[in-house]
Amino acid sequence: MKLKIVQTSDVHGSLVGYKNVLNYVSKLEGHVIKIDSGDAIQGSSEMIFYKKNQNQFDNPIINVFNEIAYDYYIPGNHDFNYGLEYLHNFTKKIHSKTLCHNVIQGESNYFGSSYDLKIIEGVTILIIGFTNHYVPKWEKEETIPGLTFINPVENYHTFISNLKEKYTPDLIIVAYHGGFNCDENFQTLKNGSNENVGCELLNDDIDLLLTSHEHRLFVKKFNNLWISQPGYKGVNLIQFDIEFKDGKKEINGSVIDLENVAAIKEFSGLDNFKKENEKFLNQKIARNIGQSLKFKDPFKDRLDKPAIAQLFNEIQMETAGANLSICSFPNDVSGLNDDITIRDVLETYVFSNTLYLCKINGKTLKKALLENANFFKVYDHEIEINKAFENPKKMYFQYDYYEGIEYTIIVNKYVSNEIVDLKFNGFEVNDNMSFLIAMNSYRYLGGGYQTWQRDLEVIKEYPIDVAEMIIDYITREQYIKVNFKDNIKVLKGMN
Repeated sequence: MKLKIVQTSDVHGSLVGYKNVLNYVSKLEGHVIKIDSGDAIQGSSEMIFYKKNQNQFDNPIINVFNEIAYDYYIPGNHDFNYGLEYLHNFTKKIHSKTLCHNVIQGESNYFGSSYDLKIIEGVTILIIGFTNHYVPKWEKEETIPGLTFINPVENYHTFISNLKEKYTPDLIIVAYHGGFNCDENFQTLKNGSNENVGCELLNDDIDLLLTSHEHRLFVKKFNNLWISQPGYKGVNLIQFDIEFKDGKKEINGSVIDLENVAAIKEFSGLDNFKKENEKFLNQKIARNIGQSLKFKDPFKDRLDKPAIAQLFNEIQMETAGANLSICSFPNDVSGLNDDITIRDVLETYVFSNTLYLCKINGKTLKKALLENANFFKVYDHEIEINKAFENPKKMYFQYDYYEGIEYTIIVNKYVSNEIVDLKFNGFEVNDNMSFLIAMNSYRYLGGGYQTWQRDLEVIKEYPIDVAEMIIDYITREQYIKVNFKDNIKVLKGMN
């Protein structure tokens, strides 16, 4: 018996990405099991438009899943962003089975199923699902009320062993919405986060470990276990070709490039949604009459603050009544055109965050700035991005731009980086000073592994999505002109 396993993940609601998947899998023949391992219903302009118009449209990714005919769906952390009702509306209408072992409500599995058995021509396949247990660190309690997220590692090996003994499957697949806190040789990193526990899920009893979340692209064999991750936005997928013969199985994994797949098929029933979405996105909401709000280079724009960082920070400060603000940006974005559209904003601020106003003292502020300074490092006498923010996963979004203060980051080669000339309104910041600082919910809840945010006192949370807040501000202003302040300097030290 020959079998194909197809894995997608982290498509983040991109209709173009899923159309690539549809046109590829529709050509596959024979036995095929299709698995999407999460972050499916958040992260695209289409999803923000749908969220604003849920009374008019159904979630288009429901059509997408049902036409692709996914067999299994494993929830990703971003699939919880808009609350349980939003997620439940999706899971109850897709034909694929939702698998997730480690989300509990009371004493029950919230999604109903931890695993599933599929028998094809006498061959038994066991598929098990896990989501990322860090969801409560990123989401407010009211977004995920009553849910407990258990570390997949807890009793993992015993759980796998018991299932193997009970069902004697011919193939075991673990699909996990998480990645690896380890190097290329799968040795656990000493200073990493416990967010990604893929290294601890390596198990001789399983055949495939389908991972996600980090947006990495690879398929490789580790001992007798195949491991994969399919990238981001549906640009690629992972395919395993498996042959069962004479009581043995042969597995080969490959990365499939979807960008050049002929777009013959379209999703049915979405024409009106796409038409209205395009109208929404193409609305011109303001005109930039000042310094460019575009990004030029992912590294240079972090070495030298771009005007758009100041604009977004000033919007947060005005909204929250703060005297300081921090913001960050995705790894690779283009920024805002001079004729600013809703599309520009949503493709620049892509994630779902609310806004927090917090109280911070000078001591904690210095701690935050020092942690942020670790983004830079000296290699071969030049300031570059610290490789810890590039491997194993590109994490440029962890770098924060601060507004409301002036400071200089000294990047040293042999000793820790430093913060000098830290001033507020021209006065040197001391440990006992107190400030009101605006930041998004991702940072406040600990996204980025910072420790400093634990010392903050919350004054207020603004429940509006930050991207919507930016759209509202820009629309109201009509003409945008940033009075640019060169308040951040990054210099190479003598050490």
